[in-house]
Amino acid sequence: FRRVLFRSLALVGLLYLMRKPYTEMTKKSFYQDSSIATKLHIAEILSHEGHSRAVHILGASVIDKDANIFVREKAIEQITLVGDPSIFQLYVRILEDETESTDIKIKVLESLMGIKALRKYLKENPFSRYKLVEILEALYLNPSHGHIRKLALMNLFAHMPPYDLVPFFLEKVQTQDVYLKCICLRSVAEIFEDPAMVVYTESFLENPHPRIKGHAIIALWKFYDKDKLRGILETLLSDDEEAEIIAAIYAIGEIKDIKSLPAITRYLAHDSLEVRMHVLVAMAKLEDYRCLNCMMAILFGDNEASAQDMFNMIRRTSPDFQSRLRQEVQYRVSAEVMSVLEYAEIDESGGTLSLAVLGRLKHLYRLAGRFGDLWSLEQITPKAT
Repeated sequence: FRRVLFRSLALVGLLYLMRKPYTEMTKKSFYQDSSIATKLHIAEILSHEGHSRAVHILGASVIDKDANIFVREKAIEQITLVGDPSIFQLYVRILEDETESTDIKIKVLESLMGIKALRKYLKENPFSRYKLVEILEALYLNPSHGHIRKLALMNLFAHMPPYDLVPFFLEKVQTQDVYLKCICLRSVAEIFEDPAMVVYTESFLENPHPRIKGHAIIALWKFYDKDKLRGILETLLSDDEEAEIIAAIYAIGEIKDIKSLPAITRYLAHDSLEVRMHVLVAMAKLEDYRCLNCMMAILFGDNEASAQDMFNMIRRTSPDFQSRLRQEVQYRVSAEVMSVLEYAEIDESGGTLSLAVLGRLKHLYRLAGRFGDLWSLEQITPKAT
């Protein structure tokens, strides 16, 4: 037993000593290899446990505007997985840069939400937090891009000091449009465990807009009379208007009220695809995996706009569900790609594909997060029609 134990400890020690040279070798390949596919692969390797300074290597690609967009986005994705808050200063530079692309800023804002260790880092570095809040407020006040405003507001709730957060919430929840008011209500539900917030949010249950009413239920769920809230949800569900039904379904998924599951599954037969999509996502949040087959049918259906909407909605589900769905998607994408190529008319002289086939393949690879394949498709010139 002692001999086995000694050998095991020796192996662990050897692997530990090899980490730095292995990372250096990977870093050299990442910087010197011009192949986009290789860079994408190495970016994924660097996010695995054991690589020292992985974030700094990945960060060099993120800040490089001349780098391939797929490599930059992949690097941000992997930085989020690593969860190292030392990337903060580089992210600040990107958000402050007026010449930076909107897509990269969106990815950075999403990453800031995903790096959980950042909250502790900012608590210990108050000037860094002050700087971030300053940048986020500037982005939020800029009306030119609605999605960036939304992400900036969500980040403000996540990273603003608690003593500033309450007055900020009370002002924004009264003065902003319906969409941003809903973000305010959902955010305080995620942040606070303070029953006193009922005093400041209860009035929104009487709001005439169903979306605000639904988000008020989310904000109050932990502290309020649940039977009363379920009564409001039942009233919304019994309405003929889609907006009311969707507001209730979304709220049920967010509060994870398993008792309301039978009340929403009957809407799987609803005429509206949007209503059915909201039911499926709510089921996923409630860990009812019967939703998987129907979700896959939408993701791989002919309506690519709805597939993208579904893909975005799934981001609010649990990591476990997303992991399971990702496995299903990867398997299905491989099969679909083979099917598309089997029946596609390929120009044998140039190896090109029709615009429709290229579009379908790009959609499939985006679903699967296969950036390398996406980049390869970008190099193909569509066949002339």
